[in-house]
Amino acid sequence: MKIIKRLFLIFLSTSLSAQDQFDQLIDIRTIHVITGSIFLFLCITLIYFYFTRKTYAGFHKWTLGYVLGGFGLLLISFQGYLPVIFSVFLADTFIIILFFTVVWGIADFSNYQIKWPFVIFPILILSFFLVIFTFVYPSVSIRITIISGSIGLLCLFAAWIASVPLKKIIPTGNGLITGTMILLGITLLTRGTVTLIFDNSIIDYMNAGIMQSIILMVSCISSVLITNGLIIINSQRLEAELKNAIQEIRTLQGFIPICANCQKVRNDQGYWNQIEEYITHHTDMELSHSICPDCLKELYPDLIGQIDE
Repeated sequence: MKIIKRLFLIFLSTSLSAQDQFDQLIDIRTIHVITGSIFLFLCITLIYFYFTRKTYAGFHKWTLGYVLGGFGLLLISFQGYLPVIFSVFLADTFIIILFFTVVWGIADFSNYQIKWPFVIFPILILSFFLVIFTFVYPSVSIRITIISGSIGLLCLFAAWIASVPLKKIIPTGNGLITGTMILLGITLLTRGTVTLIFDNSIIDYMNAGIMQSIILMVSCISSVLITNGLIIINSQRLEAELKNAIQEIRTLQGFIPICANCQKVRNDQGYWNQIEEYITHHTDMELSHSICPDCLKELYPDLIGQIDE
């Protein structure tokens, strides 16, 4: 009987220890430290890729966004230790800028033009509301709703860009970015709605509850998947360009249909172009016009004597 009682006490103490470890794992402060560190490591990956591979429009925006996002998440983890202006206002602003720059970068990459006022003004408006609900009428729940709602809508907009304009650049698209953005967008919109309606009395963000912790973990995993997707679409575009270049080289190595009379060349679409236009389109050469001696004699016989003199 004593042995059974001792085993039960050991099992109970082990269960309590495991529960404490689980509580530490889903602690909001811990999640922000881990997520912020992951973001900064992702920045190193993007920076390395930027300097060692060919990248396209928008890549530098993704890199800048992840730098700001990483610092923003780490600043949030210092709530209670740093002034509110740094650990709340500046940190939340950095996270908002992160998603704006990532979406802006995807649009640039897809040749979908977004003018800078449509990025700067929304950020300023959201920052204004953060000031109101951080310093004037402090409310953790409203701040969560503002940030989650705005980022959720941005994610859905990014999913549309990845599924429509991006396919003009990469015909196959990228399901990883599209699917992850939709998942993250719906998750954050749900978070904002639930927080505003059912959990609108949060006082301390670091003790906001298990729902906030789970959503933060989902956001962390989604961000890693999105980063992989961004690197993949850059590689897909580079691969497509290389395939086109190889195809053009093969075209130049094969037979070129040329008119026996006017010397025009037929392209892949069946149109006839001047040979100069064909060469400059399919190669990096630039042609300059001159005149050979035989044509000079035929076309400008009067000049021959002047040249000889």
